[in-house]
Amino acid sequence: MHRRGSTRRHLERLLRGEWPALLVVAALAFVALVLAGCAARPTAGEGDRAAPAPAPTQLADSDSDGVPDRLDLCPNLAEDRRWSTAADGCPDNLKDLVAFARADIDGFWKRTLEASGTPYRPPARVDGYTTIEDTACGETVPRNAFYCPLDNSIYFDTALLNGELNKNGDFGVVFIIAHEWGHLAQSALGVLGRDDTANVQLELQADCFAGAYARDAEARGRLQAGDLEEAGRTLFAAGDARGTAWNDAGAHGTSQQRLDAFARGRDGGVAGCLG
Repeated sequence: MHRRGSTRRHLERLLRGEWPALLVVAALAFVALVLAGCAARPTAGEGDRAAPAPAPTQLADSDSDGVPDRLDLCPNLAEDRRWSTAADGCPDNLKDLVAFARADIDGFWKRTLEASGTPYRPPARVDGYTTIEDTACGETVPRNAFYCPLDNSIYFDTALLNGELNKNGDFGVVFIIAHEWGHLAQSALGVLGRDDTANVQLELQADCFAGAYARDAEARGRLQAGDLEEAGRTLFAAGDARGTAWNDAGAHGTSQQRLDAFARGRDGGVAGCLG
């Protein structure tokens, strides 16, 4: 470090020409370098500023359903999760609807029967079929759904339920499953198989039980606008043909009788179906 007075004397000698010209040139060049270095010195904090982070990579999602294509089983069809919570990237289908209905109806009858002290046994199977198959109750029938008490299972023609889904809506499908579950409840209650009960009475009571389930589902906020109308359309179309005798082994009731039975269950619950 130089003292202040010494530096001033050196400058005065330079100005009087007492130092050689070459030294003057060197001194001026040094001063220029110092000044240039000061001008280029970054301001406080400028040299410490971090480079901006790169933008995150955007994952491809062709159908814009929130499921990246690399995880999407249906990359060109958007996930809708109407009846399931699975994020597989595919629209829900009949299988998803049946699984939803099975869990919900099963929960309803478990709560209802156990609350009354009646033992409840859920169905062993709730299976769809596309061809004629053997069951404990005999061969399956095209465009049919039925409860088999011999193996405590529910069977349905997949084409029948897909047709209902496309024609009458999802609750038309749920109604059919709830109706067959009504026969399972009859078995638990000891009603099914009695000699003093006509088939049409069993079928109308199963319609009533389906209405009782709909009442419970509505109270829990499960139903959407139009669901009850969908069940009504399914019921109306499934009424017996005109002229069917009430004691016919296959009688289910007229369209109006079936609608009335469903309404009775919806208005009065299970108790309204047992009177």
